[in-house]
Amino acid sequence: MQRSIAYPFALNPLVALAIFAIYEALCGIYLFLPPMLSVLFFMLYHQSDRSRYIELVALYGALLLFEAQSGALFLSTILFYHIVVRNVYSVIEQHLRCKWCKRLLFVMLVYLGYALFSLLLSSLFLLDGIAIGRYLLYYIFVEFLIVGML
Repeated sequence: MQRSIAYPFALNPLVALAIFAIYEALCGIYLFLPPMLSVLFFMLYHQSDRSRYIELVALYGALLLFEAQSGALFLSTILFYHIVVRNVYSVIEQHLRCKWCKRLLFVMLVYLGYALFSLLLSSLFLLDGIAIGRYLLYYIFVEFLIVGML
């Protein structure tokens, strides 16, 4: 008798989410580890046209873990992602043909745009904004290298 699970592809995103949760906890301790925000956005952008919803749920869960670790507003990264993809990144896709230029602009847009978006939301709701440290350029450089390999 063969015993196999009905949805074998559903286990991989959940394991990846568990590994990301451990990594995100380490990012809070060691500042030289980038938070992988633009990598999550890049994976979510390329995953959104597929029909595997368990992977989308795992990526949304990873974004919520990032929010919890950084002290951002609840669902602000998901809201920012949908605003950027629908309004900004589609225009970038139309006008730029250079693959590396699009990826560099995507990484910079994610970090700098999310910082400005978070500042806007925090001033709108009269809350403290997220801390923007001196490591931001380092994070952009490292994550551009990672996104470039994907």
